[in-house]
Amino acid sequence: MSFHESVEGFVKPICLLAFALCVFGCTEPTLDTTSKATFETSTEQIMKSLDATKSEEFKEALTFLIGNSIDLGSAMRASLAGKEYDPFASLQDLKGMNADQIITHANQVMKEREEKMREQALKEIAELEASKIKAEEAQVELEKFKVLKSRFYKYKKEHSFTAKPIIELKVKNETTYPISRIYCQGVLASPGRAIPWLQEEFNYQIAGGLEPGEIGDWSLAPNSFSTWGKVDAPKDAVLTVTITRLDGPDEKELFSSDFSESKRKRLEELKAKYQSQN
Repeated sequence: MSFHESVEGFVKPICLLAFALCVFGCTEPTLDTTSKATFETSTEQIMKSLDATKSEEFKEALTFLIGNSIDLGSAMRASLAGKEYDPFASLQDLKGMNADQIITHANQVMKEREEKMREQALKEIAELEASKIKAEEAQVELEKFKVLKSRFYKYKKEHSFTAKPIIELKVKNETTYPISRIYCQGVLASPGRAIPWLQEEFNYQIAGGLEPGEIGDWSLAPNSFSTWGKVDAPKDAVLTVTITRLDGPDEKELFSSDFSESKRKRLEELKAKYQSQN
């Protein structure tokens, strides 16, 4: 055997041994979700193997995945049944993953969740847009139900301790439908004042209904303990009444301008956030 062959026979096993030690000794630490103890220990080992930036990225990814996997309904049911909820049961998909795999998985889950949120938001936008259009079309019909007179005052009977609120309302039905109930928005305000004394919704069931072309002239008496009874407005206060909904003879909604300010703001926020992404 030559010297070269002898050296080669000696070096090759050492190289193989070194390679094996590197493979088994340098394996990246992975997450163990078997129990709380193994989870904490393996998490600590992973974070020790990372630099500060990567460690923070891993921590954020793991926190997101844990929060995303917790089933609050199951946790509550377990608590009510006197059982202990196992949060690690929902983390088994992460078992055996290293830091890079967990970060990648978190990004994928986040992307899928954001896509679902976007789909839901676009659906809600479509529904709100349809509701807005319906309300605008209804407003045209609502304006045909004319408010000819609206007045608010308080009437106090002799020997009575409290004054009774009265809403005088005179209307004309210029729609082509018989109306069984009206819904109104009342604003009681004084000229020159920016803030009204009262802004309140009320409705009135019309005895016998109001046929097309007919006039209704009513004195409505709200409850003395309602906001109408409690308001203390000066004599110069003017009541402005806006019709917001009309019910037909079957007591079902005919027209409604119900597209509230909260719905309007919600629509604007969703469109600004999601439609700009298209």
